[in-house]
Amino acid sequence: MNDRAHQVAGHDFDVDLLDFSGNMLVRAAVRVRAANTGFIRTLQTDFRSADLSESNYDVIIAAAVLRHLRDDEDWTQAF
Repeated sequence: MNDRAHQVAGHDFDVDLLDFSGNMLVRAAVRVRAANTGFIRTLQTDFRSADLSESNYDVIIAAAVLRHLRDDEDWTQAF
C-alpha cells in the first residue's frame, strides 16, 4: 500500500489486515504504517472464518483473494 489510499480518504484511517501468512502481515503492516498513522490490526486467519463485525467497514480491498475461491460454496461464503 502506498499513500494513495490516504490521499483519496484525505485523512488517516484504521486498517484490519488479514492473511494466512504472518510474514505477509508484518510486511503489509510496515507498508501501511509508512503512509497512515491510524490503528492497524493484523489477523492471521482465513477471511471467511475471521471474526469481523458486520457493517463495520467503509472499504474492503481483497488483493489476490478471489483466485483462491474454488467452488460455489466458497463464493457464497465469501460474499
